[in-house]
Amino acid sequence: MLWRVWLAVAAVALLFTLCWLFVEKRLFLTTLLSTILWAWLGTTAGDLEVRSLEAGTTAPIEIPSLQWVMFGMTALSVLAAFLHYFGHYPPQDDTVEPHLTDTPR
Repeated sequence: MLWRVWLAVAAVALLFTLCWLFVEKRLFLTTLLSTILWAWLGTTAGDLEVRSLEAGTTAPIEIPSLQWVMFGMTALSVLAAFLHYFGHYPPQDDTVEPHLTDTPR
């Protein structure tokens, strides 16, 4: 797998992951897509290669720790999907404890 293609897919996976911050209604869809992309990135990270334009050959890239980062992002995406399904994510900010308000009783 070429490094440029892999980085483009990583950018899309990061975009879907960042969508969790802004899109509440489509959270399950974005977590599903980011889970699939992060898992694919983790499984293909061991076969990365760079193409040399001058020589016309490809050279492998050895980054085994990158696979662990990708699988960690996969686990984070799965966790966000489960937490959203069970109603714990995203947290509701509109509930304020009575003792934290500025109005006197």
